[in-house]
Amino acid sequence: MKGNDFYEALTPFVSLTLGRPKPAFKEAALAKAAIDGVKALLASAVSEKIVRDIVEASSMVDPRSGAAVSSFRYKRHTSPGWTSDARIVDVENHLAVAIALNGLVALHFSDARLRGSVRLNLIADVHKDLPLSWLFAVPRGIMSAAFLQDGEARTMWLSGTHRRNALKADTKILSGLDLDYALDPFDDQSFFWSAARSRNAKLNAIIGVSPGSSRVWTRKTASFDDFVSVTASVLVQLRTAKNPLDTPFRYLASPLTTIDPKEVHSAFDVSLVPDELSPEREDDESESSASSAFVYETNLVIDQGQPSSPSFSMEAKRNGQSLGTLSVEVKLDPAGKVRFAVKSIKTDQPELLDAIAHHIVAGERVNVRYDSGHSISAGHVFTLRNRRVPFHGFEGRDFSHFDISKEKPSSLDRIGKEDSLFCWVQRNFGGWLACDDGSMEKADFIHLDNRAKPNVLSLIHVKGANSTAARRGISVSAYEVVTGQAVKNLLWLDQKRLAEGLASSVRASNYFWRDKKGINKRDFVRQLDGVGSNYETRVIVLQPHVSAARHLNSSSGAAAQRLRMDQLNVLLASAERTCGALGAKFSVICDV
Repeated sequence: MKGNDFYEALTPFVSLTLGRPKPAFKEAALAKAAIDGVKALLASAVSEKIVRDIVEASSMVDPRSGAAVSSFRYKRHTSPGWTSDARIVDVENHLAVAIALNGLVALHFSDARLRGSVRLNLIADVHKDLPLSWLFAVPRGIMSAAFLQDGEARTMWLSGTHRRNALKADTKILSGLDLDYALDPFDDQSFFWSAARSRNAKLNAIIGVSPGSSRVWTRKTASFDDFVSVTASVLVQLRTAKNPLDTPFRYLASPLTTIDPKEVHSAFDVSLVPDELSPEREDDESESSASSAFVYETNLVIDQGQPSSPSFSMEAKRNGQSLGTLSVEVKLDPAGKVRFAVKSIKTDQPELLDAIAHHIVAGERVNVRYDSGHSISAGHVFTLRNRRVPFHGFEGRDFSHFDISKEKPSSLDRIGKEDSLFCWVQRNFGGWLACDDGSMEKADFIHLDNRAKPNVLSLIHVKGANSTAARRGISVSAYEVVTGQAVKNLLWLDQKRLAEGLASSVRASNYFWRDKKGINKRDFVRQLDGVGSNYETRVIVLQPHVSAARHLNSSSGAAAQRLRMDQLNVLLASAERTCGALGAKFSVICDV
């Protein structure tokens, strides 16, 4: 933005509230109308905090992207939270920017106190006296498709749809390299993602997404030109997302997109999520901490859930003392949209109950559980049902010329020379390989792939199929013993302990190979001992009873086969979960 001193000095953090206007505007008019809406919000705010000295900046069009830009800056005079002396005043300088492109608008405001008001107005009905109510939030599925699809989730904020209890967390914050693989198919299926940060290949950036606030964020920019360029890229990416993605992450709960409001009834549990557990802070740190402390100390108890309605009345208690009661009206539309209204408050402490009412009306951090089997969390409706647990770790291999029912050769010194599964392992695993068959074994085979970077240490457990028939069915029992053996021996994933255990073993059943050629134990132990700490681990179950084709077709087969496959998936997914807790990948080698 050369030639404009105001813009040339700006280096904002890219934090954007995204909206779709109704009716349509031309870009310049849309940016100007959005900025006027922000100013109207500031003017209508009833607060002890005073806004002064609004300074306009000229609107313009970015010549590179064609985006229309409009903005202003202002000063907010506030009283710090640590004093009641009105003479002590902090002066905050804030910036508001609207960028419009392709019929969409991105709002940036440095004043975090505006976020709650903007979010509420984005989900409200259009009203001429309600600033920005003509601007609509981007649907959750479109946000997912635009910014999370085919990405690598680095941070997730998860909220539970289950009833609160001491054995399970209400909320979780996860961090990792690609969290879709770290999710627990059992524990996490009652959680949904309220926000996420993900590596987006098309934007070449790690971008945060908060669908409840129709908001994205990424990084601090080096100049205002950089800010406009990144924002324009975000709007272009959003425009290209045509089909919603309702389930961007495996295993997590997804909100209902169609519902009969009459089906949700008989509320029995309600809770609030503290500010500090949210990815967004609508207030300054001291106010957020105070709000969180209040939520932690307050228990909400439903007095009466209505048997034909999602509405309810509740009592608020603090330190065992009643603060009063609130009557809460819950309105659901067929698309699953949730709105809360507090119809009446009975209390001798109105300030405290008004704070609770504010949280409830905002809706984003309210959790309600119903006897009808539903849950409302973050303004969405979920069903509380245990779902089928998939297992995706099958690896189909060709066992032609091998007897899949024969686990071992006629003698262990014949490993690699006959048609048993032990022989198949010896012929198909190069690198360093050891057989540790026998009582108190670490695994049937120990494999070290020193060509991989980093090295990969695998414990391989082998079991023969129950049948060689081409049309053999699904068998859970065929996997129970070998899977239990694999889990039981997880302690040997530590290569130091494994090297020491092999070094002290004197069994005649120990055999060692390097690239399929026999070696002595000393060389294998020396190689294993020298791996260091930088290595990956795998646990492999070789049981070819289930074929990959049979597994893929089981969902459309007879009911008995589907049930067996569901049971087998639960067994294997449970083992996968246990291995994953120790950082090991779990897989099952099956027949093709």
